[in-house]
Amino acid sequence: MRSGVAGLVSSFALILALVDPSTVWAVVPLTAPPIPKRVALADLVVVGKVTAMEDDLVDASPPLKIPGASNTVSYRVAVVTIDSVLVGGKKDVTKVRVGVVQPPKKAGEGSTRRPPKVQFAVDQEGCFFLRKHPDESFTVALEPYDLLDKAKTKDYDKDLALAKKCAQLLTDPDAGLEAKDPGDRLLTAAILIFRCRTPRVVYTKEPKTEPVDAAQSKRILTVLAEADWTETKVPSAMAPLSLFLYMGLTEKDGWRAPRDVKGLSDAAREWLRKNTTEYRIQRYVPE
Repeated sequence: MRSGVAGLVSSFALILALVDPSTVWAVVPLTAPPIPKRVALADLVVVGKVTAMEDDLVDASPPLKIPGASNTVSYRVAVVTIDSVLVGGKKDVTKVRVGVVQPPKKAGEGSTRRPPKVQFAVDQEGCFFLRKHPDESFTVALEPYDLLDKAKTKDYDKDLALAKKCAQLLTDPDAGLEAKDPGDRLLTAAILIFRCRTPRVVYTKEPKTEPVDAAQSKRILTVLAEADWTETKVPSAMAPLSLFLYMGLTEKDGWRAPRDVKGLSDAAREWLRKNTTEYRIQRYVPE
């Protein structure tokens, strides 16, 4: 997407912020990603409650570890008692340790630290979207939205139901792509696009990718092509246009974004019409 629409960032800033906020963070304030994206990028999704905070900090490598680097950061570890496992992990697991990166101490001010980006407290309940630590046995929460807080989330029950639906679709994504409900088909396609097209490791060289299964790629693209593209306002991250842009197509793939933003949807649908069978969606893989 970066090369495919780089010349149109000023025109598409709002759209791109919904698709890939990191590319335009200085233009548009960041917002929490949609629930399907949080599910797609998590190694472990559980519903539970913080029941303890460990006293001692743990020094370990950063959550996004740079290959060859030896630096460490400090983590405050919360113990979460699990009510149910939605994604990853064994169904009989009852507890999980969740590390939160602590800011470094301020120079010349003793042990003073800035408040951490993520803060957990005993008795917090909700749905946790967690990543594996690259070296340690605990998981990590990277952002405040990695906890869907039961007490603070206005539409908690609705959001939790969506997280559970996404988790269920992930158990058999091929079936989800063939579901009778077009909404379920698009939701499944979105989850797979987010999972494939979001780099989750630090690359020291050109990011490495590989094509996904040909049949699954064709079905994802077909679902996009058959979806409802009538959304006329700035599209949400779950809209077909946003998902299309998220694939990161370039001129090498036969994609060139039109200069007129009004023609973007038509150009995207035309590309899908011509390339659904031959193109293979690429997924990021570790170096």
